[in-house]
Amino acid sequence: MLPALAGGKDVGTVQEAVVERIAYLIQRSHYDSARQVLQPYYAELSAEGMLGTEFGLWLRLHRARIEEREHNFGEAAAQLLPLISEASASGVAEVQAHALLHMALIYEQQDQPERCHDYLVQAEAVIETRQLRQLRARLMNRLSSYERLFGSEALALRYARLAVAMAQEHGLPHEAATGYLLQSILTRTSDPASSEYYLVQAAPLFREHSGAVSYFFVLSNLRQLHMAKKEYARALASNLTALRFMDSLLPINKEMSRFRSGTYGAHSDILRALGQYDSAFHYLGLAHQGALENVEQNASARVAAIEAEYAQARDEQLIAEQRTVIADTRRRQYWMAGLGGLILCGLAVAAHYNRRLRGVNQALSEQSRLLHQRNDDLARSLRSEQLLLGEVHHRVKNNLQIIVGLLDRQMKDSADPVARANLESMAGRVYSISAVHQTLYQQGRLGKVNFRAYIARLTQHLQELHTSGGEPTVTLELEEEWFDLDTAIPLGTLVNELLTNSFKYAAGQPQPLHISIRLSREEEHFLLEYADNGPGYPAGVLQEREGGLGSYLLHGMSKQLGGYVTTTNRGGAVCLLRFRRKQEAGEPIDHLVNENHSSGR
Repeated sequence: MLPALAGGKDVGTVQEAVVERIAYLIQRSHYDSARQVLQPYYAELSAEGMLGTEFGLWLRLHRARIEEREHNFGEAAAQLLPLISEASASGVAEVQAHALLHMALIYEQQDQPERCHDYLVQAEAVIETRQLRQLRARLMNRLSSYERLFGSEALALRYARLAVAMAQEHGLPHEAATGYLLQSILTRTSDPASSEYYLVQAAPLFREHSGAVSYFFVLSNLRQLHMAKKEYARALASNLTALRFMDSLLPINKEMSRFRSGTYGAHSDILRALGQYDSAFHYLGLAHQGALENVEQNASARVAAIEAEYAQARDEQLIAEQRTVIADTRRRQYWMAGLGGLILCGLAVAAHYNRRLRGVNQALSEQSRLLHQRNDDLARSLRSEQLLLGEVHHRVKNNLQIIVGLLDRQMKDSADPVARANLESMAGRVYSISAVHQTLYQQGRLGKVNFRAYIARLTQHLQELHTSGGEPTVTLELEEEWFDLDTAIPLGTLVNELLTNSFKYAAGQPQPLHISIRLSREEEHFLLEYADNGPGYPAGVLQEREGGLGSYLLHGMSKQLGGYVTTTNRGGAVCLLRFRRKQEAGEPIDHLVNENHSSGR
């Protein structure tokens, strides 16, 4: 309650009544009505330079409260900050404490706990120092809200209970209702029954003392609580009460219309949970209609605000023009001359930079043309090189095929079985190299060989040459690897030697010949596993034969790949080759290279 101001008891009483009326309207969310009451007094005090009086400080506080309630936080803070200093200097401690609590609320809503806490500490110091007992309940509510959001829920619950006790002691129903509401929110999860009790206690207090919006908010919380507990019948009853209350207030409180869509939507959800789908669909339509009306109202309000701002700005502009018309007339010629000079200078500068810009654009265009031409030349050169390289591989393949044909002819003309076997082995080795070049130009990647396709070609060729002793079968389990010539040729030569050995020594066995070739990765190297079901190696290892080329090739090719060969018998001959790609090969992957060489079995 304001004390009587200078000027007489009647004046002080009127001023107190004005302040209380404004506070009552703000508490009930009638912000436009509060402005209508406040604005004439504020304008009069402003014109007389008396906004620093106690009455003026209270009006400024409520003016800032309206801005904060409407979420205009920047404007509210701009009004509250100087008010705090002036109220402190004038000794109006109650205004100072209220302003500090409002600043704490603004920072709480903006999720800035440190700033919020600073203002709460300042407000508590003012309230305790000046013994403002009636503000303690409000301080406890603010502390409870702060702890609920940023600190300890146990402390928040303790502060909320203290707020209710202090509010009841000093007859402050709004603060008591706020304390009950905070307790309900804090116990909603841990103790739903207590949460509902606190809401029931808060509901009549909000309805009688805090206006429609607060009471409606409590009804909505009751509905949410019943929905969380799946008590759909009670949720329906709570929401029906909210709907009736909202409909009864809409003719006199247009602000309630913004809750229409959400309330109808909640009613639809409850009816759907109860299985009343027709009614749920009806209320869902009402919710959509309410949402559209809210959008239209917001748009209309924004248009009206823009029009009002425009009208105010236009009036202010007309007044300013009338005050300065004489001075403008005297200076017009001077400014026009200066403006003409500036325009000429600007045109000259623009013309200069325009010429430079045209030159730069022409240079860029010429560079772009040359770049495209160079790219086209490079593309043609690349295509030519690719064609030439393909032709080279084709001719190398043809030349090697000629050598293979000559060796075949020589083999047929020779009567010596040993010479014929050697010529046959040599023809196979030359064919393995020829197949690399054939695979290169046929697969379109002139620098890389698809190892699977290459080995498949080799095995098919040797199968066609060796048809005696039953139909041989070859199983390939090869990863999709692409090797360059330096890797593919040694590998092909090595596999060709192993295939030749298998067809040579495993033929004539009771069972048909079966060969398995598998390629896999092992960390930083490859593993080639070759196996057949023939008689195997003598003693399980490769044996050197004097003058034998096969063992020399196997040993030499493995060293060329930076790898090594190991052999064993396991249901036939098994040969393992560990190697790296040729460009990755440096030192052998195992210094204990197998010194055994292949010479047959």
